[in-house]
Amino acid sequence: MVFKKLIAALWIGMLLFTSHAFSQEKTVQKINTNPALWVIENQGHKTYFLGSIHLLPKDVVWYGSKIKSAFEAADEVIFEIDMSDPQMEKKAQAIMMKYVMLPEGQSLKSVLDEETYKRSMLVAKNLLGAPEAGVSAFQPWFLSLQFTVVSVMKMGFNPNEGIDKKIAAFAKLKNVKVSALETIEDQMSAIGGQKMSVQLEMLKDTLHQLDDFSKYMKDLLDAWKSGDEKELATALVDYMKKSPELYEALLVKRNKAWVSVLEKLMAAKQNNFVVVGAAHLVGSDSVLNMLKAKGYKVSRVQ
Repeated sequence: MVFKKLIAALWIGMLLFTSHAFSQEKTVQKINTNPALWVIENQGHKTYFLGSIHLLPKDVVWYGSKIKSAFEAADEVIFEIDMSDPQMEKKAQAIMMKYVMLPEGQSLKSVLDEETYKRSMLVAKNLLGAPEAGVSAFQPWFLSLQFTVVSVMKMGFNPNEGIDKKIAAFAKLKNVKVSALETIEDQMSAIGGQKMSVQLEMLKDTLHQLDDFSKYMKDLLDAWKSGDEKELATALVDYMKKSPELYEALLVKRNKAWVSVLEKLMAAKQNNFVVVGAAHLVGSDSVLNMLKAKGYKVSRVQ
């Protein structure tokens, strides 16, 4: 289950790589939530941290109270990648071509065992509506990601309801400065640059877990809505550790790189509002723990 949970934790930017959309326009009953919010105070200024779920059902209400106040006090909003860049999708599509396709002369049929290949093609047809020829040249990691994201969207999770999209829209409306912790290239290389054996494990795990994915998503969403750090760490981080290479590349290495960027922002005598995937803010190697180790006091405010 590690890779299914891993991908769910790291959706930011990944939605650019699927063209599927599912309408969920029915009337829904709103569900209020209390997601975790942290703050670091430095020289009289505050930097807030909110863990994002990059797709959400329409009935989840999270913007209000302390989150709203923290955002409205911010001089700068910081995302994993620059959500204000109008060329972001175009840039992502260009960069992803370096990582999405198998090397010339290879195909999924040549790198997968027969059972996994047949299962992959069946799911591609039934879930994505894609024929064998349409997916046979994809890298295994990318096909795994497609299966996961489309499955989640079919459950009613909407990319337009995601935390990042909403906060980015608020920032544009309020004309607040927006910046990034990394580039699209950084993000893409972290997952797309994995060796074939890791990618094959990812795809096999995703195929195995698709049938019970709805339960996992419910548990993850419940943990996020209630701000349960322990359950979030279990869902998003603990299983990831079973694959040390991906854990290091997708969480630890990136978190370490972000710390130096965040320190500069916190020294800028301004208030900041940081929105990153929830997996980066919980667990032993979280960004917050890394900042604590450098002497910053992190307080939970919601």
